[in-house]
Parts: sequence; C-alpha cells; structure tokens
Amino acid sequence: MKRSTAKKTFAVAGVAALALTGSAVESQAADARVTLNGQPLATSVEPIQRNNRVLVPMRDIFEALGAEVKWNQANRAVTAKRGGTNVWLQIGNRTALVNNANVRLEQAAMMYQGNTMVPLRFVSEAMGANVMWNGPRRIASIFTPVRSGSEVRAGRTITVPAGAVVKVRLDQALSSATARRGDTFTATVVSERPGDSEFPTGSKLVGVVTEARPQSGKNPGILGLDFRSVILPNSARYNLDGSLIGLDEDSVVERNGRIIAKSPDKSPDAKIIGIGAAAGYVLGRVLDQNKLITTILGGAAGYIYDRSQKGDVKDAVVGQSDELGVRLDRSLTYTDNTNYADERATFLQ
Repeated sequence: MKRSTAKKTFAVAGVAALALTGSAVESQAADARVTLNGQPLATSVEPIQRNNRVLVPMRDIFEALGAEVKWNQANRAVTAKRGGTNVWLQIGNRTALVNNANVRLEQAAMMYQGNTMVPLRFVSEAMGANVMWNGPRRIASIFTPVRSGSEVRAGRTITVPAGAVVKVRLDQALSSATARRGDTFTATVVSERPGDSEFPTGSKLVGVVTEARPQSGKNPGILGLDFRSVILPNSARYNLDGSLIGLDEDSVVERNGRIIAKSPDKSPDAKIIGIGAAAGYVLGRVLDQNKLITTILGGAAGYIYDRSQKGDVKDAVVGQSDELGVRLDRSLTYTDNTNYADERATFLQ
C-alpha cells in the first residue's frame, strides 16, 4: 500500500475515532466495555482511553473482524486486509489509508505498555462493521454484516464462553526432565464430529511451559502448562487464556453439546505430576512445594491419578498424542469465514 497514490481525504464522523465523554487524557478503560455481535470482545489487554477515544489491541480487533494483519517494525506501521479492503495505520500518524485514500483520525494509533493500540471505531467501520456507543452504560457495540443465501457470511463470529473446555492432543511429548520454563509447544484440537469442538477441526492451541521441575529422590517431577493462543485452519491467530483441567467426571460436565468446567473458579496452580506410570500423567495442585506430593494425594485438591500406583514417583511426562483438557478462563470471540458457525450451532442445539 503506497501513501503516494492516495487520491482523496475522508473526514467524516463514520470513520473517526470513537468519541467518549469524560476528562481522562489516558487511562485504562475498565469502565468502557466492548462487545462484538452482542458478545464481549476478548482482548489480550484492556482497552484504553486517549483524548476521550477508545483504543484496542491491534491484532485482537483486526482478527476478530476477519482481517489478515501484518506489522512493519521498520516504519512502525500496521497493514490489514480483508476481502477487497486494505487499511494502513502508523504509530503516531493521524492520517490512515483505506484503499489508498487518506483518512484523518481523531486519535492516532499508539504504543501502550508494549502493545500496539488502534482506534476502535475507525478500524471497525473500515472493515465494514457498524459501531454504536451507549454513553450511560459506556459500552461500544460492534456489529458485523451477515449475508444470506449463497453469499459468504463475512465476519460471522463464534464466541467461546469462559469455563468452556476444549480437548486437545499434544503434538510433541513433554517431560519435566527436559522441558524448560518458557518453552512453547502446540496441541491439536480433538474433533470427532463436525461442530463438536469450540474450534474447527485442525485448529491448534499454542502453549508455554510455566514450570519444569525434574524428579529428585522421592519428589516427583512437575510440569506447569498454560495456553496462550489458538491458530485456526485459515492461519488466523487469536490470543486466549487457557489452563489445564482434568477430563474426568469430577472436573467437567457435558451440557447441551458443550464441555464445561464444574468449578466456576480458575485453577492457575494445576500441574502435571509424575506419580503412577500407568496413569500417563497426573493433574492436580501443588499445595506445598516442600511436601511430598504422595502425602497429600486423596485430599480435596482434585487430583487425577492411578490410585493403585500412587507411590510410584518419577518425572512428569505427557506423551505425544496424549489427550488433555484446556479450560478457557476468559471468553474468546473469533471470526468464521467458513461454515463452521452453522456446524457448531447445529451441534449445540
């Protein structure tokens, strides 16, 4: 996209940054909420206000609206494409481009605590969505068009609620003996029938090792894992907040076509623990790092393990293709440009 080819300038309210009431020069917009097609918009960081305008994380909003995003570090600029629409934004530049036409912004894109933040209304309307601002409730509502008949439903969204559980299989083995904190890994979403998972067949969750302690003496090995993003089959990537959860009947329940965590609370300290070879892996909470795990098995910690081998201490190992549960600890909304929304809706009925 070349700025030199711009032919005209738009200066209409429809593509201006979202105006808000209030006197804050810059603040975290905890009191200003954003929804997409009636569902909370999941963002990696909270929206912020700058000069009475709402800005949201660049990648979150563009990908939620079905756009492909590229970041140019050299000139600190964002290029986004969806269908026949191309958008160009540069950090600190109040002139953006929509299909090579200049658009004057009320608020430029900016860096905030290491995140690229872009004006909500401009981005949404440039991508063909409508935005409504509810002043008394301080809610910015984004609505994407849905076409009927044989036309493609552009920007149709699917929302995965907090507490929903996704079954995955690891793409590579992990061991507390060799893993290191910060290592990343992937796991493929398990799907047996069209629409039976929160994400389409072929989607991958990207995780990170948050703790890796090898087995030592009578102390079992421990692995801590978190899940940070999902990559859809079309390569679109969305941030998520996911944690380990057991798939047994004490941990989850299947209701109306959705697997849901029984506990309403997030369990950030869930670990994979090396006890019981036949069990494959153990999922539980480390209550006290100075105590043997075997001394607290059977307590109200929600462990999953092979009780017949609870004294067999070793490294924590999860094999390739082993099945794990991932609980979403925050709702996530993503864009579907295929027919998966219909498959999922049919399965949930």
